[in-house]
Amino acid sequence: MNEKNTAILADRVYCDGSLALEDAEVTLPAIESQTFEVKAMGPINVVLPGLFESMEMTIKSTGVTKEYARISGFGTHKFTITAAQNKVAPDGTITPKQFKAIVTGISKKIGEIGINPGDAAEPESSYEVTRYEAYEDGQNLWVVDKLNGVCKIWNGSDFTDYGDQIAQLLDA
Repeated sequence: MNEKNTAILADRVYCDGSLALEDAEVTLPAIESQTFEVKAMGPINVVLPGLFESMEMTIKSTGVTKEYARISGFGTHKFTITAAQNKVAPDGTITPKQFKAIVTGISKKIGEIGINPGDAAEPESSYEVTRYEAYEDGQNLWVVDKLNGVCKIWNGSDFTDYGDQIAQLLDA
């Protein structure tokens, strides 16, 4: 239980099924519930499980390349991001592990390109995320699909299905 994770060793970004970038800086979306303000003895925000704020992903590339242009083109893209890191056990045993995210996103921005002698251009694209799945060593951690009302999050022994909880309330 006291295992520690090392820094990310390497990553790859696949776009629409083919390798697009290696060692890119990727910021995966936050999954942030919407809240509703209730006034009691003062305002409190009640979390609305299954309803989420906008989810955004960014990808920063080193250099302006054809691959960067392809992932940045406006429209919907399906990304698979894989990252390798090591897990260190209390006895010093090192085990490699994989983190994988599968993200469907709609391009929002092709980043600005700074041209400065001696510095690498690092354009950053952003995407509005409609579906986000995360895995550790093949084990699904969560899946949020805003368009289909899916929200399943691993609770340690099984999944809590927040989307299904809402759907059941709508049954006749």
